[in-house]
Amino acid sequence: MKKLMTIVAICAGTGFISGSAFAADVVTEACGISGVISAFGTLNSTDGSYNDGEGNSFGAVGKMNMCNVFGTGLNVQSDVYAEHANATGGDIEDYDATSFGSVSHLYWRDSDRFAIGVLYGSGYFKESYTDEKNGINGVIGADAHIYLDNMTLAAQGAYWNNFDTESSSATADIDNAWEVSLEGRYFATENLKLTARISYDENETTTCTCDWAAFRFGGGAEYKFDSVPLSLFASYTRVEGKIGTDNTDPDNEDSNIFKFGLSLHVNQNTLVAEDRNGASFSTPYVDPWTNISNAYYR
Repeated sequence: MKKLMTIVAICAGTGFISGSAFAADVVTEACGISGVISAFGTLNSTDGSYNDGEGNSFGAVGKMNMCNVFGTGLNVQSDVYAEHANATGGDIEDYDATSFGSVSHLYWRDSDRFAIGVLYGSGYFKESYTDEKNGINGVIGADAHIYLDNMTLAAQGAYWNNFDTESSSATADIDNAWEVSLEGRYFATENLKLTARISYDENETTTCTCDWAAFRFGGGAEYKFDSVPLSLFASYTRVEGKIGTDNTDPDNEDSNIFKFGLSLHVNQNTLVAEDRNGASFSTPYVDPWTNISNAYYR
């Protein structure tokens, strides 16, 4: 039985944090159209019975949110993402993988209490470590936020299925995968966010006995400058994974992912305002590094 773990998107900012401590009553700004554009890099390593290796990746995520559509609490968040991973050492040296796609969130938000809705999208994945065809996958799921003064509790569930562009038989990439996650966000000040996250994911394959399951966990912080619409972040994710359908002796595949980058914030002046009125839902997608190191989708 796998023991429960915790995934984190850690964001560590630099710079001098000015101003008073965060007030008990969160004051957010008027909603409208706002967004976030982030660029990032990662340093990665995997220690496993299937593969060992080190590598890196780089990518970008853009999010736009339209608030109070038709004058109601209805919101729409649209995400686009791209990431490319390279293996630089170990058993998987010189392998690479790329993923990109889009996800939309249609949801109802009361910025003082909660947000709840559905998500849907599609993505593309290609890799160099097997003979499988490049694949297109579809994703559907649900999002939920609960707002508690200077804290936000977030939950997300996502389900992926593969579409093959060259035949009706889906043999590449995701066959049948899902993920559930819980996240806590604590705002020490309006522009300093601490985050902790845990998730569990599985991929069921149809062409081999190599099903994949993993716990992911970590913790972190993000700091936005008061005078400019920029923030710095860094993160750590620990992946405790298993490959194989034999529950008595599956192969261990454990990865460490360090992430860091820069975000541009549009039309929301603080991180807490963005959390309550802006593009604050997570973007679900399958990271290329985990699939280089494990050779299978999560």
